[in-house]
Amino acid sequence: MKVNPKLLVTAIGILLAVPLYFPGDMPLFFGLAVLAMIFATVAVIVLKKLTWKQTGIMWVAYFTLFTGAVYYIVPGYAISKGSGTVLSDNWWNSLNWIKENTAECSTIATYWDPGHFIRAIAKRSVVFDGATQNAHFIKPVPNGTPEGITLDRYEHGIVQITQVKDGELFRARIKDIATSMMTTNESLALEILKDYRKPGCNETYFLATSDLIFKSVWWSYFSTWDPTRPDPKGTQYSYFIANLARRKPVLSLNIVGYEYPVSGSQSIILCQTDGIVSPCRPDQGIGAIFQDGNQFVRIQRVIFPRGNFYAQIEDPQAEVKGTVLVLDPSAQTIVFMPPQLQDSMFTRMFFYNGAGLSNFELVSQWGGEVKLFRVRFDQPVQKSQVPLVTETVIEQNSTFANGSNSS
Repeated sequence: MKVNPKLLVTAIGILLAVPLYFPGDMPLFFGLAVLAMIFATVAVIVLKKLTWKQTGIMWVAYFTLFTGAVYYIVPGYAISKGSGTVLSDNWWNSLNWIKENTAECSTIATYWDPGHFIRAIAKRSVVFDGATQNAHFIKPVPNGTPEGITLDRYEHGIVQITQVKDGELFRARIKDIATSMMTTNESLALEILKDYRKPGCNETYFLATSDLIFKSVWWSYFSTWDPTRPDPKGTQYSYFIANLARRKPVLSLNIVGYEYPVSGSQSIILCQTDGIVSPCRPDQGIGAIFQDGNQFVRIQRVIFPRGNFYAQIEDPQAEVKGTVLVLDPSAQTIVFMPPQLQDSMFTRMFFYNGAGLSNFELVSQWGGEVKLFRVRFDQPVQKSQVPLVTETVIEQNSTFANGSNSS
């Protein structure tokens, strides 16, 4: 087979130019690529002059390749290189474990984000996923049940909303899961999750995962979303994570504290004795201090690991309500929890591994990132959760809204 030398040199020139399109300084690489094409053109002209038509085809091919590289290949390469894997090893291993070790009829409850992965990899049903954020749970009700919307108000502003219409009961799935995470009462979470069991199947699991720490602003928002407000909305609560910065003397209290910066001049200060978190002022029950400039106020509760259990310092006279949780014995990292989150079901599952819960049993965990709990419906409930206030509006004509889309 005879090779046309003009076409061969042209192809070599184009191939030499292609690597110059990849990530870096685009203007520079564009100039170098054009220079490479000029050299390729000169080379084929020296070998044997091309016709104008052949030269034009060569340059059209070059710019087509360049445009495709700049607008498609390079961005795709950069995104794929910078994004890493979609699922961590902990998530991948946990989802495969669920597939191999739970009943096929099981329901996996958690916030909506990993719903598609649970369905695709673990092959299990979910309460909701990214395509069903605004979906409702629907079940029939006995004949004669009054129609209307009922608002049950619980602790920390939690509002559960149900509507009965045309013989059916409606609840927002996103509100059900958000409430089961934010409530401090295990029985309320249990009653909500009972409705999501498949007929004839008693296996339900809850995934408490590290990403839900930062998504607390959303699940707290939806659990407290209230349509009776002038501007219907919920309240966002969040955990604050801080790392140890330095030792710091607090002369006004005659102590040496360990400082965890919050922002600007604000810090949380803990005390240690022989490397172990301890009260700053045992005589006054001071466990943690919040500093704002030159002002020092006490924090209500400090919980820290000691051996195989957690110890607690409680300061009933503290000005700042909430809990400082020390995550590890070295006290390098702490979490501040506002009162609305400090005893929530999510806090007790994720941070305390279900300690004190009778119906949520830790089955397994992966790297401290993914924790799987089995919901035990056959265990006696410690106490029932009675709404603080119940409001009923009769003769509503449309299904209630459940808020805007979540993040």
